[in-house]
Amino acid sequence: LGNGTIQQFFADHPESATFREWAGNYRASGSFATEVYHSINAFYLIDTEGERQAARWRAVPQAKRIDTVPEAFADSDDALQQEFAARLREQPVVFDLVFTLAAASDDETDPTVLWPQSRTEVVAGQIVLRHMTPQLEGECNAINFDPLVLPTGMAATADKILNARSAAYAESYRRRAREQ
Repeated sequence: LGNGTIQQFFADHPESATFREWAGNYRASGSFATEVYHSINAFYLIDTEGERQAARWRAVPQAKRIDTVPEAFADSDDALQQEFAARLREQPVVFDLVFTLAAASDDETDPTVLWPQSRTEVVAGQIVLRHMTPQLEGECNAINFDPLVLPTGMAATADKILNARSAAYAESYRRRAREQ
């Protein structure tokens, strides 16, 4: 796509302004272990009585952020993977799983609108990574990620973007599978 085409898309889709602002300020971490991972889509958390609470999640690293890949890995084509593997040989990588709970005024079906930072947050648990396997050797390589395959106690919202992701990820998986 030409630059004019992209600019026209943005002009035709003012809801992209939040993303463009975020992208303009974003700076990647120098390690997979110090990056914050988050959902843009909301999901429902469902309690034992069937009550639903819309929430977005993020995985917040416990490790101190590094802004650049360490010099020892900087010249590698897979610097981030090598840095991560070296880090795991030393100790587990830990992330806090944090849910941000929607208020009644938040639209859980619109991922283009950020919720205020004043929303209640709950640390729901931790993700602890102890080892890694190269992608082509790992069990996940032959799995299609589908964000709508959810555990008991979670459900999808009516977010059109969330619901479109299943088909997009399935097509991505089909294309990857043909490459091998």
